[in-house]
Amino acid sequence: MKVLLLNGSPRGEGSGTLKLARAFLEGLQDACGAEVETVHLIEKKILPCRGCFGCWTGTPGRCVQRDDMDGLLPRYRQAELVVWCLPLYYFGMPSHAKAFLDRLLPSNLPRMEPRPQGGMGHPPRWPETRRQRHLLISTCGFCARQNNYEALEKQFEIAF
Repeated sequence: MKVLLLNGSPRGEGSGTLKLARAFLEGLQDACGAEVETVHLIEKKILPCRGCFGCWTGTPGRCVQRDDMDGLLPRYRQAELVVWCLPLYYFGMPSHAKAFLDRLLPSNLPRMEPRPQGGMGHPPRWPETRRQRHLLISTCGFCARQNNYEALEKQFEIAF
């Protein structure tokens, strides 16, 4: 199993959330021999999405901007499991992790389809991402999950 660990903490290797994610992934490696690749998003140059939809019209499946997403999108695409490891920042994800998420737009098709759980959405562009699984590992300074994580959880529920 190919696993892509996306460390969204601004603390990089010093992240407490990363320690938890690595403990989980060690167990996964022991259980099924998972091949894990770690990407520290804070170390990558990821420009914000322009909302130009060039990745749908001009260069389908590829963003018109040239930055580190050129190399990250193929790695994302090949992963069977994407582990999102990030601290909770103001009821959401840190901005550089959000930039990565926004720049996944080329991985979707421009048409809309009904979602099984209701509403509409854009279907995946590539067959391999249809089978992809996503796992969110997140920590925060609050002593309770209630009324703190709902926005982030909902974003992941809808996106993945």
